[in-house]
Amino acid sequence: MTAAHTSLLAVVLFCVGCAVHSPERAAREFVRQIRRPSPATGSSTFDQISHGLQLQEEVPKKGVYRRSAAWVRKQNRIGLVTSNVLQDDPLRYDLRLSWAPSRLLRDGLPERLLGTPTGLSATGDSAWVLPGGGVLEYRHAGIDTPYLLYSSSGYIREPLDFVEAVDGAKLPPLGGATQLLQELAGQAATERTEIGFRSRRSCFGAGTCVTLYVSSTRQQPDYLMGLGVTLGGVSGNDVFVRLLREFNVPDAESLVDAVAVRPLAVKGNFAVARDGPYTLTVWRRIESPVGWCKYLRPDLERCK
Repeated sequence: MTAAHTSLLAVVLFCVGCAVHSPERAAREFVRQIRRPSPATGSSTFDQISHGLQLQEEVPKKGVYRRSAAWVRKQNRIGLVTSNVLQDDPLRYDLRLSWAPSRLLRDGLPERLLGTPTGLSATGDSAWVLPGGGVLEYRHAGIDTPYLLYSSSGYIREPLDFVEAVDGAKLPPLGGATQLLQELAGQAATERTEIGFRSRRSCFGAGTCVTLYVSSTRQQPDYLMGLGVTLGGVSGNDVFVRLLREFNVPDAESLVDAVAVRPLAVKGNFAVARDGPYTLTVWRRIESPVGWCKYLRPDLERCK
């Protein structure tokens, strides 16, 4: 065998060993595996993907119920980790694909693999609802270590609990709502800092009050995540509908109807709560308060 042939063989063998060991190639294989139509348990899906990515499974520490696998070469690493698949329902799991050194995937790669995103997740990242009902997120907004996260359909159940649909109704821009509230009240709103958000409250006309709930997390511009209306002693669904419409909240009538016979409900991209005859609050469904979340989705970790 000539020196040229030996060098070529070495290159071929090296490439076989690192065939999927770049973030982009790993992402392609990850997406290919999770788009397979047959339902699978967390452990079997982990086995399929780790095999396709040529990863070596790592021995879990005592008391750890996750499974993990990795490929490591010098400073480069491709890693796959599950949720607690050794303890939870076998159809309820998630899988996280990460890489090092940390960097963004090449521009447009997720869209080329999956098409236009279904919408945004609660972290402000692009998310895709897959044909089987699971959700894939490309988490990179405001963090230094981007990764792909797949959540199984057995975990998701209702995709709109996780993904705000692009083509669904949304809360209005914060600027317009703030300006309208100031015009109605004739003064700036009273602002309070809450856990994870701020509230801006103003009252006007016979004690009617409106509260804007404002998020400013993960290095994103401030935005409206919820809106509450308290009536000043005058009850009636038509008053709620009128005020919601005045603040450009879409589907006002259907939102009010949704809580006509129960205190909490979901409607499209919204979660809505009714507290007695005088108070109604609309919130982004994917960011609904923990108290609502415990009622609507007590099975979710973020709702505990």
